[in-house]
Amino acid sequence: MKGRNEIFNLCNAENLIPASLYPFTICLWTFLMLSLWLTPITCYADRSVDIKANDLDGPVVLSENNALTLSISQTLDEEDNASGDYWIIAETPAGFYYYNVFTGWWGTGIEAAYQGALISFPMTPFFSTSSLTGVSPGQYIFYFGTDKNMDAEINPDSLVFDSVNVNVVNILGSASPDDTQFASRQYILLAHGMGDNPGAWDNFAAVLKVRGFTVLRTQVPRCGSIEERAHQLAQYINSSTPSGVKMKAVGHSMGGLDLRYAVGQAYGGNNTYVSAAEKFYKIYTIATPHGGQFFSDKLPARLGCEEDSAARQDLSDDHMRQFNADYPYADFRVHGEDDVLLPFLAFHFQCWGCGGQNDCVVGTNGQTWEGAPQYYTTLSGKHSNDLVNGVGVGCTAELDNVDEVLYAIINDPDYGTTKPVANSQVRLANIASNRCVDIANIEQENNANAWLYDCGDHLPNQTFRLEPSGPEGYYHLVAANSGKCLDVLNASHDNGANVQQYSCADVANQQFFFERIGSTDYYRIKARHSDKCLDNSGSRNNGGNIQQYECVSNDHPDVGNQAFHLLGQIKKFVKIVSKKSGKVMDVAGGSAGNHANIQQWDDVGGALNQWFILARMEDSHGTYYKIVSQNSGRCIDIVNGSADDTANVQQYDCLDIASQEFTLEAEGGGYYRIKARHSGKCLDLRGGSMDNGANIQQYRCVDNQYIDNQLWKFETR
Repeated sequence: MKGRNEIFNLCNAENLIPASLYPFTICLWTFLMLSLWLTPITCYADRSVDIKANDLDGPVVLSENNALTLSISQTLDEEDNASGDYWIIAETPAGFYYYNVFTGWWGTGIEAAYQGALISFPMTPFFSTSSLTGVSPGQYIFYFGTDKNMDAEINPDSLVFDSVNVNVVNILGSASPDDTQFASRQYILLAHGMGDNPGAWDNFAAVLKVRGFTVLRTQVPRCGSIEERAHQLAQYINSSTPSGVKMKAVGHSMGGLDLRYAVGQAYGGNNTYVSAAEKFYKIYTIATPHGGQFFSDKLPARLGCEEDSAARQDLSDDHMRQFNADYPYADFRVHGEDDVLLPFLAFHFQCWGCGGQNDCVVGTNGQTWEGAPQYYTTLSGKHSNDLVNGVGVGCTAELDNVDEVLYAIINDPDYGTTKPVANSQVRLANIASNRCVDIANIEQENNANAWLYDCGDHLPNQTFRLEPSGPEGYYHLVAANSGKCLDVLNASHDNGANVQQYSCADVANQQFFFERIGSTDYYRIKARHSDKCLDNSGSRNNGGNIQQYECVSNDHPDVGNQAFHLLGQIKKFVKIVSKKSGKVMDVAGGSAGNHANIQQWDDVGGALNQWFILARMEDSHGTYYKIVSQNSGRCIDIVNGSADDTANVQQYDCLDIASQEFTLEAEGGGYYRIKARHSGKCLDLRGGSMDNGANIQQYRCVDNQYIDNQLWKFETR
């Protein structure tokens, strides 16, 4: 990042840098004084400087538990006997700070770190901290430079400097053992814009890799046409990924149009694109000029494709009108199913420093694809990191944004949207928060609250059956964990009235209508008794309350608070079938209580005590499952967390304990071992019995003639 002299033009900050950044390893002042005392002073005109974070040139991604060491060096080539100013500056989310080598402390603003002879010195650490606890997440840029006028003023004519980016992440940082939202599909494709290259995604890619994703970055012709770029993108996908891979694809600027073209060509039957496009299961675009409004006069130097280049011609308003006519959102499909659109989301950016409703390159309104789902919050950001000279001041470059956009992409539910269909099982995913409606704490009782929580895979307290009730088009929303209905408390008509679960009845405050928002695949959920909408209370956090509130218009800035998409379950409730006996796992007596025994029994069809949900979870140790009874919403559990052979298996309230967590090991023919995570032992049909009521127990896994006692198949009968 050498040569960005503009960085020293901004203002001071009011808040001190966090105290955790104060410790330092080697005082630079001591080093400079020893160097001057022990060696002759030889100073030079031509010089180079370097700054590193943890011995890296960056970008460096760290979580709050990581250590940080900053080191600097200077090399001089020509004698000059010059003195000057040394600058060590930190650009932080709270403003600018300078490092003082005399005190070893950071102060607010921009001041010289030291004044004296310009000398050569090797890479030397001057600051170190063992953790970043208390440091606000965000981007930190550290600069080291020297100039040849010892006047405590930055002199651009003689200034030489270097910088290193450090991204401190919190929610998006490293995965931990209790992180059950660890990405369940591991591939993400990043498609760059016009004039760019894969390096533009460095900050995104660094965070995604820390998070455990396999990151693919395209490299397509910088100034090529959409067709040329998309063709190379498809070739890259086909050559870089195995068959059967599913990926989220993210396109910045023109990269989003490359992705659209690839899908459109695949839907039209162009075999060049079919195998690549079939690997997409959701596409996101960031500041893509879907509607034109591409401001060529604001292009930074590195985006400088010639006016007559294919890329510039394709981004014209006229061409984009034709492009949208050729590739409408209604045809955004891979296989061409009648009702299943490829899930899509467009992010909009705006930077007020650019003089209007644009991000310095693309108009904010031009980042909309008519009919397609949009991210309802317009984010602050400028199109490119190289927009300088006062343009875009105060706005972080979009691809440096490792907060809201990445949070939305990583936590966006993985599975495609669906329409309201009678008796279908759905999750209700709120758009503004990227979280699902959830019955708090998997409660079974009346009055249990409805709130927002991270969307899980087949969690019964996030799964609702759409049971027709009342006039045509209205539904009960029946929670799978309890069999109870979403209910507006006391049938209130007030804004802010709470939403809970309650025993289902033929009452209007439990009957809801799904009203489509424009031509998107998002819906308002309107209560029949009040004609008001389910609403997230303005929260984007876990635990945010679900309430009813007056419905807002499609163009209202808070419409996302009331917008939901319906996530279909890619797996249904299953029966767990013994290979030995052909009978199914069964909760004894159809009990919904704790401690009810797990046994085998003849398959009796629709009995809820024989249907289970496999709730898929992941953490840093791998994939595991909770096995949840549809009848009770309780989990299969090894009694008392025992690791002993013959330990009994029961159902119990779902808890965050390893004795309710199981791994599945395929053994061929569609059969699996079900291994308890806490003990490594297998669920086992006691004695290989063929009788109804035979007990299910835990037993050490075997590979002998008794193996069939431990093999199970999951069937959706």
